[in-house]
Amino acid sequence: MKSNVKSSTKDMFMTLCAVCITVLTKTKEIVKCEYQLIQGSLHSLIIRSPDFGIVGGGVSLIGRIAAVHVVYRECCECIYWFGQLTSHSPGVLEGLVQSVGETTGIDNCMVLHLYALEKVLNGLEPPIKAKRLSQYSDDKSLRVWLSYVREVSNAIESTLSLSSQHPLALKASLQWQKIRAIQIFSENVLLNHSNMVVYARQLYLALRSESDFLVCSTVVKVKRVLNIMQGNLKTKLKSKEEKKLLANVRKSCTNFFIEVVSTLCFGQSSAPEDKLIIMLLDIVFTEQMVVDEGEEGGKGKRGTRNLTPFKDESGDKQPIIRSFLLQLLLEHDTENVKNHLKSFFNRCQQALVRGTGVDQELSLLCTQCFENATYKDFCCLSLENKIKAILEKNLLTSATDTLAHSAGLTEHTISLEALESVAKMRCCLLVVAELLQLRVNQQGHSQFLYGRMVQQLLEETRLACTESKVNTIDTTGMFDTTGPIVYLLKLLVYQGGFSCVKKITKDQQWMIPKEFEQDREQNTLDPFVMYNPIYGVIREEMSAAAFGRDYKELEEHATALHPQECVPLLLSVYEVYTMSRASTNIAMQLLPETTEKINEIILNCKALSRDVCNQLLKRIKYNHYDTVDESGG
Repeated sequence: MKSNVKSSTKDMFMTLCAVCITVLTKTKEIVKCEYQLIQGSLHSLIIRSPDFGIVGGGVSLIGRIAAVHVVYRECCECIYWFGQLTSHSPGVLEGLVQSVGETTGIDNCMVLHLYALEKVLNGLEPPIKAKRLSQYSDDKSLRVWLSYVREVSNAIESTLSLSSQHPLALKASLQWQKIRAIQIFSENVLLNHSNMVVYARQLYLALRSESDFLVCSTVVKVKRVLNIMQGNLKTKLKSKEEKKLLANVRKSCTNFFIEVVSTLCFGQSSAPEDKLIIMLLDIVFTEQMVVDEGEEGGKGKRGTRNLTPFKDESGDKQPIIRSFLLQLLLEHDTENVKNHLKSFFNRCQQALVRGTGVDQELSLLCTQCFENATYKDFCCLSLENKIKAILEKNLLTSATDTLAHSAGLTEHTISLEALESVAKMRCCLLVVAELLQLRVNQQGHSQFLYGRMVQQLLEETRLACTESKVNTIDTTGMFDTTGPIVYLLKLLVYQGGFSCVKKITKDQQWMIPKEFEQDREQNTLDPFVMYNPIYGVIREEMSAAAFGRDYKELEEHATALHPQECVPLLLSVYEVYTMSRASTNIAMQLLPETTEKINEIILNCKALSRDVCNQLLKRIKYNHYDTVDESGG
């Protein structure tokens, strides 16, 4: 069959499939589902006609159609990316038909897209390889090359991901990493400093023998080339312009190095080798020499610095948190990089000054990074699958146990395991809040919302929220009330409002801390006073008096006020008065005579302490909204 360049990509792919059909159907691999029958029929046809192929033979047309059908459905995704590759490089098709036809030992047609990828990569040689580098002083050809690489990069990376373990894919991956390194160098350095093209060629030659950026030695080669470039520029420093040029080049090279680390070292499915991670941590956490006045020599001091390829980069004057490596490490499975995460955290703690708030900032940062890494694993799942993942991985229970154990330790140090557990618990509670809100709104399948999995998750949540070692409940106002129970309530208020919390706590009463329940029984502070129906009634009476000048109901209610209604009444006064002062709407602003009448009603209320009322009204008048001290009842 003659190749027709004008043929569509799909037709050309079918031509290539025909070359491989014989070998494909002779393999022992089983085609799934209904294609087993088609393959079996095709196999029997081939046995009767051994000369089956693109030349023809005694095979019927239906046999050919069945063969192509099997091939197409088995590798339809490969066909798509094959088409993307060849559309960017039309000349690849013609040579590919010939090379595949001459190649023996093709196990199946799935390798066709890899053969195409190999030819595309061979055609991606950067222009810096030319011996006469002077001809590229004009960066037009470089820009054309960069544009072409950007166009085809998505197809290349998608093709590599389809068959990542195939020998052809592994070879192509190394070649692509080398091209990507030159692309990143060109974008960060050459486009700004075209006279540095000689170092681009040195970099390309250095990566010729080894271009696997998961290996430390490859990154060391990159650093060596950059330091040579800096050294050569330093020897030519004579003017301010040249010093400024060196500073700009160093900045461009640092940006190049950081992008290489993030995209080539950590941007692959596998994590970098341990030796490389240790080297990068040693760059960020450096030991600086500090010389005190009146002393000879110096002493080492733990410090931090930017992730840079240059050996002479100075450290930060004051150690700071540099979270770039932390975020990159969490792109991979936490268990695989657990030791390096501990190293990062411990070295950060050693470098930072305790008591300045920076150590708390470090803990918060690590928690947020862990939370992002945990939630991204199931953020795209349905609610049912999220719950299943939490239960199967034992996320909530294990986090509760770890935090309870950490709280029982005598040493007041924050461990990385505790921060990771906090992050896991926050992610789980986010799912629980979504579930509870759905149950209130009765959205979704009711059988699932009240099924066994949901009940198990709610029981684990109840245990976490009632565990005294991980929940700090304080009703005196002297300390913070913290823990999973408070976090869950905040989530519910944020997602569904106060009415949602009110409905949920009717069934899930464990969500209200026992300390608050005790206070409610003792007629003291009620943190949910705004949910109380009594408050709604008093609030309506207060609004009628304030804005409608109808004082009758408020006065009658205040005269026969029950002790449990004292706080709702004072809160309604506080709310109406402060809203009046803050509002720019004239209709919402109280008249002096209205304020005077309401004050009289409140002060004459026998159930209220006159001292408390005077304090409240006085502080509202002068915009002092701090705590009111109770005295005399």
